[in-house]
Amino acid sequence: MVLHMLHSSGQLDACLALLSERDTLLVMDPGIIVAESGRLKDLPCPVSVLCEPCSASSDVSATVMTAAQISVAEWVELVCIHTHNVAWR
Repeated sequence: MVLHMLHSSGQLDACLALLSERDTLLVMDPGIIVAESGRLKDLPCPVSVLCEPCSASSDVSATVMTAAQISVAEWVELVCIHTHNVAWR
């Protein structure tokens, strides 16, 4: 049970290759959701995006449907419930 925290799309391929159904992918930058939305669909695990403060950009709002928007408090909860975490920078 791993929390994968993706900070940039530069490590996206390596991150996606390691995802399993018990993991969670947390996208730290909503811009990654906009740029890579097609690649973030149909993953084996839940996908969330850190949106606090959430961007008012309509591009992010329209595309974020592929991921659940979470707050910093919810991010802390994810860190606590996952056995391991990996920061992809």
